Amino acid sequence: MSLDRLKSIAFTHSGVGLDKVAKFFIPEDEYQERFVPHMDDANLDEFMFLATCNRSEFYFTTDKPINNHFLRTFYQSLYSNWNDEDLEWAIENTQVVDGLDSVRHMFNVASSLDSLVVGEREIITQFRKAYDKFQRMGLTGEFLRLAERKTIETAKKVFTETDIANRPVSVVNLAYRELADRFLSYDAKIVVIGAGVTNKAMLHKMKKHGYHDFHVYNRTLENAEKLVSEVGGKAYSLDDLEKNEGFDALITCTGAPDTIVTYDVYKKLLSGSEEMKYVVDLAIPNDFDLNILDDHKVDLIEVETLKKIAKQNLEQRKSAIVDCEKIIDDKLAEFEEAFAERQIELAMREVPQQIKEVKEKAVAEVFAKQLSSLDDSSKEVMNEMLSYMERKVNAITMKKAKQIMMTKNR
Repeated sequence: MSLDRLKSIAFTHSGVGLDKVAKFFIPEDEYQERFVPHMDDANLDEFMFLATCNRSEFYFTTDKPINNHFLRTFYQSLYSNWNDEDLEWAIENTQVVDGLDSVRHMFNVASSLDSLVVGEREIITQFRKAYDKFQRMGLTGEFLRLAERKTIETAKKVFTETDIANRPVSVVNLAYRELADRFLSYDAKIVVIGAGVTNKAMLHKMKKHGYHDFHVYNRTLENAEKLVSEVGGKAYSLDDLEKNEGFDALITCTGAPDTIVTYDVYKKLLSGSEEMKYVVDLAIPNDFDLNILDDHKVDLIEVETLKKIAKQNLEQRKSAIVDCEKIIDDKLAEFEEAFAERQIELAMREVPQQIKEVKEKAVAEVFAKQLSSLDDSSKEVMNEMLSYMERKVNAITMKKAKQIMMTKNR
């Protein structure tokens, strides 16, 4: 199998902007119904989707040529609600990376070199969990299994052996620092919308620093209850949001395609209060209706604001990026060798059984007459000798095949 069959398509904050990244969002509860048939529709062998607040990425393997016809089918299969303008925009802005370049891209992503905030550690967990989801769905195979294993291995080495994360400033950390600078009381009532990875990280950080009065609203009540069991507070269904009576700070991060905190909803949440409120909106697209700012006292912290701070952090970490890229280069060479060895193993997996069958036929048929005259002790020694030779032949054959492959690749 050629490594060029492995492809990556990425839409990121730096490539198309955060608003366009949101076009590719797919709720996790729709993964099964949308991605499983997508495999046949687009003629894919393996598939994985990675979605974070600042990127949507597709990793897949196929023998099909990646042209406009392929891309139209690819996007139509996943986004049936798109119109022709949406499809044309996606096709026009698609950049396909394949082979080793695709693997390098994975390494860069999981090592946070391509993140909104370079050095943020959440991405390695997000990458691993994304792979796990699609592996459980049966949509991954040998290519993505090996690529994911080496990607996580590379990212861990980057984070532990360079200065890229010595002063980690993830989106969550940036948001918390901004909120902490407002001197919000530790007894403040904090309304939280969404119980996903980002809000979970945010609340754990706030709990660590003394905050405790959390009121978590989520579409799936069970997930809200699970989060408050970890950080304290109370859990509610998102349907009950408008029943909330007052708050000091509002933290929201959902995957909803539409605004959650509308003008009317926000007015009800205030319960008549005219004091300044702190709002942290980490969702893409925004959960918080920006029109609210026109008529209410709101100190808003949102992703676009954090993006500006992230640029400063990038400058501080440029020296570490050189060290990261050296690790990635070395790990890429290791991946290429591991991939070649795996292809040999797959191609020759029948050889040990064939050698075993030759041995058994020699004993049972070809030399049966001669062996019948041996005593039990001699037969035992002979069987041990044949088993030893069988193992050695398998090892020598595999080693020689790998040497040939390595020489050919050079």
